[in-house]
Amino acid sequence: MAAALVPAVINPLPVDRILEFAGHLKAVIVPEVNPQAVHGYAKKNIIANPNCSTAQMVVALKPLHDVATIKRIVVSTYQSVSGAGRSGVDELERQSVGLFNLKEIRPERFPRQIAFNVLPHVDVFLDDGYTVTQASI
Repeated sequence: MAAALVPAVINPLPVDRILEFAGHLKAVIVPEVNPQAVHGYAKKNIIANPNCSTAQMVVALKPLHDVATIKRIVVSTYQSVSGAGRSGVDELERQSVGLFNLKEIRPERFPRQIAFNVLPHVDVFLDDGYTVTQASI
């Protein structure tokens, strides 16, 4: 019975959101946007896909681009503290409780107070001034 649940795939290809592979593969694949790009990837042994912000954005933009070529877009994304892992969530909790109890806030995981705040970066800055997340978009 269990054997019937195993797909009959001899050479599966991993699909991963790995920025390092995207440059070597010359394309990232979003099936709703460029399904033809998957051809020939069996020889590369991996399929790269974009981050979550980019994937949903290009699905929405593709029909518009097909009608009127998009030359430039301005994007703002807002990331949750949970993207920083447990330490990010814990810091948000500590700061929120501290503020409600009129205590001094000491940022540890983030460069500034995160509770009831928005920070203007989400990631590590690269040499060109963009963050890793910005570069992936």
